[in-house]
Amino acid sequence: MFDMTIQELSRQYHIGIDKLQYFLDNQLIEEEQKYSDESIKRLSLMCTLYDTGMHAKAIKKFLSLVNDENYSEQASC
Repeated sequence: MFDMTIQELSRQYHIGIDKLQYFLDNQLIEEEQKYSDESIKRLSLMCTLYDTGMHAKAIKKFLSLVNDENYSEQASC
């Protein structure tokens, strides 16, 4: 895990500041947080959903469903 600011995240992963600010404003990400490979994958998914026109509330719902599905799959092993 590693700490990154929004600006560092933007530069390293080529994500627009405006998109990251939208995620921040809608509490999809935090100003500074620890990022793991898994959280970067989640951010990539959020970017894809955002690029399709999905709004923040729908992105949150989708991510919660994906998380619930992952937990269900783990529990059924």
